[in-house]
Amino acid sequence: MAKRLSETAADSQSAFSLFRCVSNIRYVNRLKFFSEVEHELKRIKSDRESPEIIALVADWGQGKSFFLDIIQEYGKEYHIDIKKVNFSDILDQWVPPKEGVVLIDEVENLVDPIVFSRHREEISDFWINLKTLANSQGNSIIYLSMTPSAFSKIFSVGGQIQYLFQETFPAFLERIKKVSLSLPSKLEFLLMINCSLKQNGFGDPDILKYLEFMDLPFWVTQPERRKYTRLINDVILSNFPSVEETFQEIARGTSKNVLNDEEETVKEKELLKLEDEVEVSERKRIYSTLMKRIGLTEDEIIEPLKKVVVKGSLIPYSKWLQATSDLPLASNLEDFLLTISRSRSVEDSLYIFVSEELEKVVYEGISADTDTLKKLKERTLPLASGEFYALRWDFYERIVNANVGGLIVDFKSREEKEMALRFVNENITDNKKLMESLVNFIKVAKTEWKVDKVNVMSSQLASLQISINEKRINVLLLYPTSEVDESILERSQNDVVHSVIVIKNDFVTDNQDMIGKLLGSMDKLSISSTLLDIPVPTRRQLLYLLFANKLREGANIRYDSIEIKLGELKREIENTVNKAYDTLIFPQLPATKQRLIQSFNWLIFYPMNEVAEVKDVFEKTDSIVNQKFRIFGSKQFHLEDFETESLLQEEIVPYLVSNGVIKEKNGLLDFRDLNGEVPRRISSIVAGLIRQKYGEYVPMLVNSFISSASGTPDEKLVNTVARLFQTKADQSLNFLTYVSLVSGELFKNLEKDEIIKSILNKISEISQNNIDDYFLTAKRRDAGIRSLSEMRNVMLRYKDMCMKAEEDLSFLRFCSAYVALSSIYDKLSSLAEESNNQTENQVKLEILNKIDVIVKVRKFLGIEEPTEEERLIETIIAKVNHIGEISREIEKIIRNLYNEGKGEEFKEAMDETLSAISMPQDQPVHLKLFVMKVLRSTLNGMRVPLIDFLKDMEIFNDINKLKDSSRIIADIEILFDSLNKAMPELPLIRKETSKVSQEIEETMEEIKMKVSKYEN
Repeated sequence: MAKRLSETAADSQSAFSLFRCVSNIRYVNRLKFFSEVEHELKRIKSDRESPEIIALVADWGQGKSFFLDIIQEYGKEYHIDIKKVNFSDILDQWVPPKEGVVLIDEVENLVDPIVFSRHREEISDFWINLKTLANSQGNSIIYLSMTPSAFSKIFSVGGQIQYLFQETFPAFLERIKKVSLSLPSKLEFLLMINCSLKQNGFGDPDILKYLEFMDLPFWVTQPERRKYTRLINDVILSNFPSVEETFQEIARGTSKNVLNDEEETVKEKELLKLEDEVEVSERKRIYSTLMKRIGLTEDEIIEPLKKVVVKGSLIPYSKWLQATSDLPLASNLEDFLLTISRSRSVEDSLYIFVSEELEKVVYEGISADTDTLKKLKERTLPLASGEFYALRWDFYERIVNANVGGLIVDFKSREEKEMALRFVNENITDNKKLMESLVNFIKVAKTEWKVDKVNVMSSQLASLQISINEKRINVLLLYPTSEVDESILERSQNDVVHSVIVIKNDFVTDNQDMIGKLLGSMDKLSISSTLLDIPVPTRRQLLYLLFANKLREGANIRYDSIEIKLGELKREIENTVNKAYDTLIFPQLPATKQRLIQSFNWLIFYPMNEVAEVKDVFEKTDSIVNQKFRIFGSKQFHLEDFETESLLQEEIVPYLVSNGVIKEKNGLLDFRDLNGEVPRRISSIVAGLIRQKYGEYVPMLVNSFISSASGTPDEKLVNTVARLFQTKADQSLNFLTYVSLVSGELFKNLEKDEIIKSILNKISEISQNNIDDYFLTAKRRDAGIRSLSEMRNVMLRYKDMCMKAEEDLSFLRFCSAYVALSSIYDKLSSLAEESNNQTENQVKLEILNKIDVIVKVRKFLGIEEPTEEERLIETIIAKVNHIGEISREIEKIIRNLYNEGKGEEFKEAMDETLSAISMPQDQPVHLKLFVMKVLRSTLNGMRVPLIDFLKDMEIFNDINKLKDSSRIIADIEILFDSLNKAMPELPLIRKETSKVSQEIEETMEEIKMKVSKYEN
C-alpha cells in the first residue's frame, strides 16, 4: 500500500524526510522554498549574543507549518532544544526563553477581532515579553508563523504593535526579521515527486521515466501544501507509472476539481477538438505530449501537433547555470524550459530546452530582439545538443489551464468567464493595460484610499493621486522598456511626486543599471520607491480584476482571495505609499512653557565647537552673549531669559534630547554632531521635496538662512515647508524648520558647498558702523551696561568661526549667531545715532539756553564772575563727552546694588526716572541721552529718583547739587522772560546807556589830557 503524505502538519517526520531528500542535491542554491529552509537550519545551529525574532510569512497552505515541522525534526536529530508552542499557550502568562528555539504557528490569530477583544491584556503582555527578550542577551530564536495579511496588520503603520506601543514601535520593528517563503520552483516540484516515489519504494529508472511527463501537473496544480499532497496521493501514487492514467485523472477525474481554485486543469472542449483530429488509438500520444510539453522527440509528436511545436536542443542543467550565471532572466525562464532526460540520477537527468525561437516556448511578451535574450541564446545554443521539440506556449495555454493560483473573480456564467479569459489573453502583453490594471487593483484592494487624478500617459508611464486622510500622495507607475532617468518626474504633471512604483520588465535587461540608479536617486528626492515583480500569473489576475471592473455586473470580486493571491503585491504597494504618507506627517513636539527657538539658541550661540557640559554651555553663552547683548524687556531677544543653568540643564536640554531634536552622551553635548534624528529626518525630506519643486533653490535657501538668523524662521520657507507637508504652520513646524536651517542640517542633502559659499559671501557683505556707545538696561534681578565696541569684538569672534563652515558644516551655526547679533548691533547703533542727534540738537541746546539766560541776567546785574550753576553745568556737559568712564562707574555701582539685594528698588527708581524724563521703558536706554535728560529734568525742577542711587558718582553728585538751584534758575527764566515782555525797549535803553557812558568816559579822558597839558 502506498505511503500517503499528510495534508496537515501532523506528520513532521515525513516532512523532514522529504526535505532531506530534496535538499540532497548539488543544485540546492537553485531551490527557492527549500533553500530558505536550509538557511534557517544554519541559523538555529549558530550562536548569537542576543535573541532573534523571526516572522515566518507565507499565505495559507504555502508551507509555514511544513517549514516548522522540518525545523522541529532537525532539532531532535541534532539535540537542539526546540519547542512548538500552541497559540493558546502564549495567552497564558507565557514567557519566552532566553535559550533554545520556539516555534509559534498561526500567529494570525492575534489579529482576530474576537480574540483581541477577549485577550487584549494577554496579547499585550506577549508582545511586551518579546520586546523585552529582543533587547536582552541570550541565544534563543522565536519563530512567529503568520500570513502576509497578519504580518501587515501586526507590524505595519497603524498595526497592532504600533497601537500597543506608540513610542517604541519603530525600535521594536527593527528587531523583527522577516522571512518570506517562496513558492516552489519546477525543479523543487520534480524533486518532491521524485522523493515521494522513492519513499514508496519505486526505483530510479521508473521514476525518471515518469518525471519526464510532470510538466502539466506542475502548471495546473496550485502551489499549496494540501493541493500538492492531493496531487501526489490521489494522482501520482494512485496511477504511477501510467502517464495516460495520470493525465486522465488530472483532466477528467475527480482531482481536476481540487488541484486549483478554478477547478479546471485541462479545458475539456479544446481537448475534445484535439482528440477528434486523431484516431482513438493515437490519443494516448496526445496525452503524453501534453504532459511532457518540452524536450519532446520527433517520434513523440503526433501529426496535428507538428504545426505548433518549436525545434531546439537540450543543454545540461549544470552548463546552463554556468553560462547564464550573470543573467537574471535565465532563472525566470527555468520553469518553462526545465525537463528530464533520463540518466543515472535525477541530478544528471536535468536539462534545459533552448531554441532560436525560445520566446515562443514561454509566456507571451518576451521580445525576440532584446539584447539579453540574444545574449542568452548566444551563450547556450553552442553548448546544447540533440534535436528536440517543445509545444508553443500560446497553443499550450489554449488547452491547459496554466493560470496557477486560481481566479480572484467569480463570474456568474461560463460565457462571461470565457470572455474574461479572452480579454486576458489578448492583453497579456499590453503594457498600457498593465498600467490600467494596476491602477484598478489599487482602487479595489485599498478601498480606504481615494484614488483620483488618474492619467495613463503611455504604456510606460501613468500617474495617480491617492488621498489618505488629509494627505494627497502623488504616485508614478513606471514600466521601463528603454532608457529611464529622473526626467520622468517632469512628465508626471504633479507638483511633487511622493512615490514611484517601477514594474520589473524581465524582457528588457539592458536598462537594469539605469533602473537601479533611478531607484537609488529617489531617496534624495524624498520619494518612496519600489521595484514590483509582476510575473505573468499575477498580471493575469490583475487583468481579470480589470475585466471585472469593466463588466461590473456578472462578476464578483473575491476580496479574501485578493489577500491570498495578490497579498504581497498589495502590501508592497501599500508599504511604498504608506512610507510616502509617513514622510508627510510632520512631528509634533509636546507643549512647553519656554519659547523653543530662544531656548535652543543657547546652544546655537555657544561660542565653542567642542564637547561640553550643559553648565559650561550656559556660563559661556551667558557671559559672551547674554551679558553683552541682552536688553531687558525686549521680547525679540534671541535667548530665553535663563538666570541660572538649572532650567537649561534640567528642562530644556532633556526636552530636546527626549524629543530627538539633539543628541547627548553621558550628559555631554558634542557640538560637532549635535542634531538628533528628528531634524535629520525632516531635513532629508524637505531637501528632497525642494529638489523636486524648485530648480534654482540655492538663492531662496540662502535668503531664508539669513532671514531666519534674525531670530524668527523665514516666513516664506515656513509656508513652503507647510505646503510640502500639506499641513499648517504651528510651533513645532516653525521650530524644527528653524533648527534644520540654522544648524545647516537641511543643506547636507542639497548643493551644500554652493549654499555655504553663498551664505559666507552674504556674511562678508555685512558691515557695521564703528560706533563706541553705551546703553543701560535693567530688570528687577539684573542690570548692566551694553557696550557697542564690546559687541563688535564678540561678533568678530563669531564671524571668524562662521568662515570655517566651508570646511566643516557644524560651524555654520556661528554664521546664524553672527547674523543674529549683527541685527541687534545694527538696531542699537541706529538708536545710538538717533539718540546722539537728539542729545546734541535738542537736549543739549535746551540746557545751553538755560545757561545763556543765567549769563544774560548776571551781566545785566553787572556780575562778571560765572555763577556756581554755570560752572557745574559746563563741567557736567564736559564729562558727558567721556561717556565710557561714566558707563564703567555706573556698572560698578549697579552691580554692588544688585549684590546688596537692592535691585528691585533700583529698577523701580529707574522706571520712575524714565517716565519723568520722557524716555520709553521698552527700549534700550542710551546712556549719554539719559544723563543729559536727567540733567535737563533736574534743571527743570523735576524729581529724578535714580540720582539717589547714583549720587556717589561725581557727575550725578554734580547734577544733584543743581537740584536746589533749579527753582532759582526757573525764577530767573520767568523774570527774564517777563522783563522782555514788559519792557521790550529795555535792550535799547541798555544799549543807549552803554553808548552815553562810553562817550562820557571818552570826554573825561580828553579833559584830563588837556588839563595835564595846560599844567605842564
